[in-house]
Amino acid sequence: MATTRRALDWRRIALVFLLFAGFGLRLHELMRQDIWWDEARNIDVALRPFLQVAIAPELDIHPPIYFWSLHAWVSPFFLQLGMDAAQIAFVARLLSVAAGTVGIALLYPLTRRVAGRNQGNFEGVIAGLCAVTVATFSPFWLAESQETRMYTLGFALLMGAGMALLKVCLLYTSDAADERG
Repeated sequence: MATTRRALDWRRIALVFLLFAGFGLRLHELMRQDIWWDEARNIDVALRPFLQVAIAPELDIHPPIYFWSLHAWVSPFFLQLGMDAAQIAFVARLLSVAAGTVGIALLYPLTRRVAGRNQGNFEGVIAGLCAVTVATFSPFWLAESQETRMYTLGFALLMGAGMALLKVCLLYTSDAADERG
């Protein structure tokens, strides 16, 4: 019992450290680069009235979910076109920072459950921590988490969907095993 408790504490400390490191790295020099054209277009669409987002001609190849999310994210800050561009970019980029951090947090339980079929499986814990470490320090993922683009939100949503699918599959297989056995 004491060994399990120490391992649990070690795992939690490592995970919390990696999450704070990931959040901090994503915030570090968030405003280092100017707004890219793609970011400016995304911000322009998100600052439109909510119902106009879905019919924006710029979205002919993009589903509106990201733009609605960005709209909801920036609305409490009362951002408008014509305001200081750095302020608009900072607030808009914070959505990617938050989504990138949430994606890292969701990556751990998903990897742990896929790699180690039992929740107490040490291999699953190690695989989960390795996946979170790679996601935390990946230069590519850090860069994407500092731009007003849909990739980090898409990753976080996919991690959530993966968790939900895995839970349904595990529930289905355990129900099927109960019926057989």
